[in-house]
Amino acid sequence: MQKTGEGLNEFDEKQNSVVFDPKLGHAEVTRHEDIIREARLTLENMQNDLDSLEKKHTDTLSAGDDIVLNSRLNSVAPVQDALDKSKASWKELKAKIKQREDMLNAWEEKLNKFKSSSSSFEDWLRGCEDEISSMEETILIPRLDAQIQVCSKHIESLDNHV
Repeated sequence: MQKTGEGLNEFDEKQNSVVFDPKLGHAEVTRHEDIIREARLTLENMQNDLDSLEKKHTDTLSAGDDIVLNSRLNSVAPVQDALDKSKASWKELKAKIKQREDMLNAWEEKLNKFKSSSSSFEDWLRGCEDEISSMEETILIPRLDAQIQVCSKHIESLDNHV
């Protein structure tokens, strides 16, 4: 249980330390994918730990319930209290893991959406660059001709003053 709790804390720290920024580059996207992969692996390990402890926990609770039911002692309240606390903490742990899994899925979905939109933006940008490149010649020649004429007039003007 302690290992699983540590895994939850580690997942929280990783999830909270990453901020999405619309200006992320490919390296950042890759870094986020790596973090998501690590978090998913951590989550799977926690789920495996939880699954392996589930039967032991259920058996322990059943044994405790048997003790309470079959006990002739007047003070079974502490045992019942311990059983109730164990059930509650188990439910809380499972809910926390489910919450982390949901957060991870949402995070991964946002990253995939970002990758998709940035990919279509890059395609659009490349198209614009190609279009500008093809127009560059037609734009540059008239501008250069106009600048040459202006410079020629200045040279003529200087020659007339000398």
